[in-house]
Amino acid sequence: MTGLAEGKSIITDLKEDQKVPLESLSELTGFPIEFIKKELLLGEQELSLAELRGHMLRYLDETSAAISKES
Repeated sequence: MTGLAEGKSIITDLKEDQKVPLESLSELTGFPIEFIKKELLLGEQELSLAELRGHMLRYLDETSAAISKES
């Protein structure tokens, strides 16, 4: 398996406390690792699936609030 299929497998096979390598997340999403780290305010190279979900929800909430203020 390579590329997207491999990344999908890595993410879907994880348990909540297992670590997600940012390299895999980058391959799966198509975003560079540095962009992911900057946007999600990450300092580490891996994070648990639960941590990733928390960071993603915070990012979406903040982005949604910023868009609402502009409207």
